[in-house]
Amino acid sequence: MELNVLEHSSNKQAEVHTPSYSCAFNLVDDQDELGLEFGGQFQASGTATRRSRSLLPTALVRLEINGIEIGPFYALLDSGAQPNLISHNIFKAYQLPAANVCRHMVGIEGQPFVVKKKISARVMPWYESRQYIEAEFWILPGQGGLKLVVPSGQSSLTRLANPGQVPFANPCYWESREVQIVLGVQVFAKCLIGLIARNSDNTTMIETTFGIVVLGPYIEPMNYETGTAFSTIGCISLEELDKKVQRLWEMDHVRDSPIRTKEQEIVEQMFIDTYYRDDFGRFVVTIPIKSASRLGSSRSIALKQFFYLEKRLAREPEIARKYIDFMREYERLGHMKEAQNSPPPSELVYYIPHHCVLKKFRVVFNASCKTDAGVSLNEVQMLGEKLQRDLPDIIMRFRRHKIGISCDVKMMFRQIRIIESQYDLQRIFWRESPREKLREYCLTVVTYGMTASAHLAVRCLIQAARDQLEYFPSAARAIIDDFLYG
Repeated sequence: MELNVLEHSSNKQAEVHTPSYSCAFNLVDDQDELGLEFGGQFQASGTATRRSRSLLPTALVRLEINGIEIGPFYALLDSGAQPNLISHNIFKAYQLPAANVCRHMVGIEGQPFVVKKKISARVMPWYESRQYIEAEFWILPGQGGLKLVVPSGQSSLTRLANPGQVPFANPCYWESREVQIVLGVQVFAKCLIGLIARNSDNTTMIETTFGIVVLGPYIEPMNYETGTAFSTIGCISLEELDKKVQRLWEMDHVRDSPIRTKEQEIVEQMFIDTYYRDDFGRFVVTIPIKSASRLGSSRSIALKQFFYLEKRLAREPEIARKYIDFMREYERLGHMKEAQNSPPPSELVYYIPHHCVLKKFRVVFNASCKTDAGVSLNEVQMLGEKLQRDLPDIIMRFRRHKIGISCDVKMMFRQIRIIESQYDLQRIFWRESPREKLREYCLTVVTYGMTASAHLAVRCLIQAARDQLEYFPSAARAIIDDFLYG
């Protein structure tokens, strides 16, 4: 962390002794109190004067979660924060019931972090009161949080007399303590009741749901030799700046072909060993399945979802008509065929639920649906190597030529068949009407949306170009170098 202190004086002729000041952004590994620890110490000899500092609004609050009260906890009322935050230490100490979420947030200096849990609670004042505010709290991660202490150092603030019947929200608002809860702008807005008093120095008392909050500027003594000085403190993380500059330059760098992982090598070798072309020239490939994979049973969940789909189609005849047309075309093109036998018990079998997407209507096969064993077909597949270039690389190569060509392979995934021994991995239920007998079908082509589908489709296109390199060298080289990856 680099710290720059710039001293300015309104009396240029006077000799000013530069004060010693410390400013620290402390990353804490074993705690996660949010924010910034900011401590200042000015050391100089000379005549005492004063400087202005700020007192942030704080409160002691209790929480009620599922009928159980905990606390009180030290809270910061922060009108500049969107979410309500609670420390991981509280969550861990009280073993609070939390919901699983995934929320990306940005903290001080734009540092991103991920919150994975949240709780709902009633926020109440530290004293007995029937007033409360319902709020959701995001639980800060347990490692690498930031530490906030307010006020910054023991203040010399004059203790104010309470002018009303309502207690102070924080009876010791002048004492420095670590913040455990941040109450964001929504709670801040709800808790405000009215202004009670404002002193001549603009220190303000406001009545809230949690009691009387004290905030505003206050004056502290300061020593220096002569002149009227003030400090501007700038802090910047050099490590973070280096990373940002590095990413900027990496955007202009055309990357070399990456080294394959062990799994990617297995997928590539499996493709080379098992692919072939049928009598019509179409590729026939193997879906790369991880060794010793156990899928479990998916028949009941797929059947249940199909019956739900039938009820929806019965209510919406226009969607039903499009769905039937889509499935008829799928069968007419040979992309699915009716299963003649029940799958052998020893083989891997997966029933794929399906539904429709209305925008640019199409049927979607959901291979991410989990079986009774807690896994899905997508999870037992190997991903394979990424064969396309990154978008910045494509744009840079596109700018090299005067004329650019783009194309789309019609039904690209469905142009590729899978080997017959894996048909049972892509079973579905289908019938056009509830009056008909329920049938089982097998999808015979690569299915869009599965883990390995994109790799298999692009890999077949590359192989088609390589196979024709001797006969159509320019076209084959254009596909390999310019359209795909080089």
